[in-house]
Amino acid sequence: MYQKNELITYFGTRFPLLRFVPLAAFLVVSAYSISDPMHTIHIVNGIFAFVMAFLLILQFRLWDDIADRSSDQLTHPTRVLCQTQVLWPFYLIAIFLFVTNIILLVWHNDVLFRPLVFLALSFGLFAWYYFRSESTSGGLTNSQIVLIKYSVIVWLLSHSNANIDMILLVSVLLSVHLIFSIFEILDDQKLRHLPNSFIFLVGGIVMLVCVWAFVMYWTKPHENFIITMFWYAIILSTLVKGAVSIFNTKQQVITQQNNNYFIIALIAYFTINFEQRI
Repeated sequence: MYQKNELITYFGTRFPLLRFVPLAAFLVVSAYSISDPMHTIHIVNGIFAFVMAFLLILQFRLWDDIADRSSDQLTHPTRVLCQTQVLWPFYLIAIFLFVTNIILLVWHNDVLFRPLVFLALSFGLFAWYYFRSESTSGGLTNSQIVLIKYSVIVWLLSHSNANIDMILLVSVLLSVHLIFSIFEILDDQKLRHLPNSFIFLVGGIVMLVCVWAFVMYWTKPHENFIITMFWYAIILSTLVKGAVSIFNTKQQVITQQNNNYFIIALIAYFTINFEQRI
């Protein structure tokens, strides 16, 4: 029998506001760093982008949990979705979120290309959830594919057009994926103990440092001394944090400071926003 408190418990445990409100804000700031510099940032547009980010995260979070239910029943048996016998309310909310996001994207965009990309992402992930094998569902390949959604969400929220710097856009979207990939490996004990996870972690950190260095020189911040110092601080912070993460992972030391990568990235995206608009 369906109980309303199952939904309340689910969203309270799997979608805590203290974690996902900052995450939505992070995606919005990332999106504005690749938006047209001529696009004026209005408070109303910012709020709309935040609501969109929040709903998109909520949709894909719920989809992930529904798709992982069978494996989670073994590894996380206390989760609401693993214990409930009535799934139709969760399916209904997942469909409602999908339809709502489509409507908002169509209403927010003059052309249908972005809504079509969202449809491609949604159906692509749905197909992956359906056709992937049980052995793949908890692996690094699955993690990397599922995390693609965050870079796509950033692009969907942006106000980029034909005049946008495509190299900067690709660099920022790549950095978003790398940050989530690094965080996922450090935060997920099961992923962290997979054979190739350490290689993925080191590779992700090295690539992230390279992306920051490339963006620094590509955007020519040497024309502004303060911005140059910010970029050196961003690169140095990533190097230091990355070295600590690599050492702790090698020594099997568990830390709770993985959010620092998001803080460093926020500074980077604010810096890009600033130098694109001065």
